[in-house]
Amino acid sequence: MRSPTPSFCAPGARRRAFTLVELLVVIAIIGVLIALLLPAVQQAREAARRMQCSNNLKQIALALHNYHDTYQTFPSGFMYDSTSSVRWSWGALILPFIEQGAMHNQLGVTKQRLKDCVDTADCLTLLKTPIDGYRCPSDTAPELNPWATYGSDSDNIAAASYIGNEGMCHIFNDEKSHGMFHGNSGVKMRDVTDGTSNTLFVGERDGADTDSLTSGRNARRGAVWAGTMNASRKWPRGVMDVLASFAQPMNRESVAGADHNGKGFGSLHPGGSQFVLVDGSVRFIPETIEFRNSDFYWDNPDPTHYNVANLGVYQLLGVRNDGRPVDVP
Repeated sequence: MRSPTPSFCAPGARRRAFTLVELLVVIAIIGVLIALLLPAVQQAREAARRMQCSNNLKQIALALHNYHDTYQTFPSGFMYDSTSSVRWSWGALILPFIEQGAMHNQLGVTKQRLKDCVDTADCLTLLKTPIDGYRCPSDTAPELNPWATYGSDSDNIAAASYIGNEGMCHIFNDEKSHGMFHGNSGVKMRDVTDGTSNTLFVGERDGADTDSLTSGRNARRGAVWAGTMNASRKWPRGVMDVLASFAQPMNRESVAGADHNGKGFGSLHPGGSQFVLVDGSVRFIPETIEFRNSDFYWDNPDPTHYNVANLGVYQLLGVRNDGRPVDVP
């Protein structure tokens, strides 16, 4: 005879469900756990982006050093001549050394003027091509720099997140700088008399804002890797497309006058920016680094216009031969 099926509930008993209060408590606990976990996830993602950015800068440093080994000089900040207003920059000159030799050849860098490339449809298309090694993953700027316009149709070309060091002052045309780059610069290793571990080479400039204001984060409008539209201008559509100065503090959030927008360094990494030094090492420099506003004239590269004894650590790191080497904090 088959035994009766056992019952786990007493006759007439009802299964008990969650009460509303219990459900709300569970939801609250889940919310707290998510709130605790989300910042950790965001920090992990930013750490990964920052590491990739550091790797990009290391590759740029290696390319600059290989260029020096090949040509016995570092590349010019931009190629200056009196016949063309649109000129190739250091970012285009080192393309063969960052595994972009095919791009370098197709563009005809050094074989034709950048202006001629801009005026040719196929070549202009290449100028609009983003290069991953020139973009920081934390930079939220669009692929085409909305501020740098090139050619008769005012086309935008590929944006970059890395910008060369032109020293303390804003230069243009064939003015010389005491940084690592200027027009036809050709700085050699021996010219870095303050020491390669005491001089900044290339840094970040994000292009997060694309509005037309003259204050806020649009004080930094990113960069481009190809070249400068007009070397007789500092900004906009000038030298500051490819070079940056230390005459402004890092991560500056407001600038008096549109002509001075976008001339410094900055990033979307919390608390500072990454730079590569001339020795090839990459360092994260805090935005709290010492910066002094006194006693310099930022539009004249002649060192007699400022007293290096009155410059902050940040500014001294941007000058290769001021005789006052300082360590990166």
